[in-house]
Amino acid sequence: MKAWPDARNILVVRLGDAADVRGLGPALRAVKETSPGVRLTLLTGLAGSAAGTGLPWIDGMITWQPAWRDARAERTLIDELNGHGFDAALIFTARGESPHIAGYLCYLAGIPLRAGISREFGGRILTTELKPAPETCSGSARNRWLVEQLGFITGNGRLPTTSALPPALQPPERRPRRIAVVRALHLGDLLVAVPGLRALRAGFPEAEITLIGLPWATEFVRRFCHCLDRFVEFVGYDGLNEVTYVPARTERFLHEQRAYGYDLAVQMHGSGRVSNPLTLAIGAAATAGYYEGTPPAGLTIGAPYPDDQPEVLRYLGLARLLGCPDQGVELE
Repeated sequence: MKAWPDARNILVVRLGDAADVRGLGPALRAVKETSPGVRLTLLTGLAGSAAGTGLPWIDGMITWQPAWRDARAERTLIDELNGHGFDAALIFTARGESPHIAGYLCYLAGIPLRAGISREFGGRILTTELKPAPETCSGSARNRWLVEQLGFITGNGRLPTTSALPPALQPPERRPRRIAVVRALHLGDLLVAVPGLRALRAGFPEAEITLIGLPWATEFVRRFCHCLDRFVEFVGYDGLNEVTYVPARTERFLHEQRAYGYDLAVQMHGSGRVSNPLTLAIGAAATAGYYEGTPPAGLTIGAPYPDDQPEVLRYLGLARLLGCPDQGVELE
């Protein structure tokens, strides 16, 4: 039987929501770095499919919505999996969730190597049945732990590269789970920020990313759901002309954002002269952005505003300050 790193056509099973699928990033990166020629196909449900398109290590995707006791749908899926000729299946689950139902479908599809984490004995449904990861492992770390046991090892096992991250964001327990992006501007301004947003998603695949923007941008978030998860309407701030400033309304807004508990706030709204105070007032654990002159007190990660660069490159550069890998300058 093949060793796992010798597999060249692997099915990746994660039947969870968008956050669960994004949490696969570090594990998939390890697989690709260990076996550069491998093809990875994601099997997920409707809730996870949009997130799957944002993972650069995925080469193909099969969307399947499990239905209780629907033998015909299961048979159709088994036939489809069999037709792909997979030589291995990586079955990712939440803590305490059994991998054996998905494993049995893979077994019936003739996939010779099948691995997952299990607390119970499942017979020979899995060819590699791994004991649970340490209790200290989060979802993405648990996924990475699974592939490491199979011989897929990356340089640091976490994305992005630890050495590229600011010290405040390096420890796993302090990696941001909730990120706010401040860019309360118009369509063209948001479109040129898409490469930076895409890099931010690649750098923090497990995080929920919120855009704080103008009311029309709800549609933008729906269109670019592979980069963004959530929208909050910007209600105005002293010195920003996009929305009329009403002090009481702004104070309520800031109170709500502080209560939400962002781990990281990223200022993508110009040079930062007025927008940095706004972003800092959100009260995130860490704040990143460009600045003019002297860095403002409280800015965790920053650089002088590069007004000689095109906007696309400015915001890619900002993502790079956070250790996020470039995903290209294209809109799509």
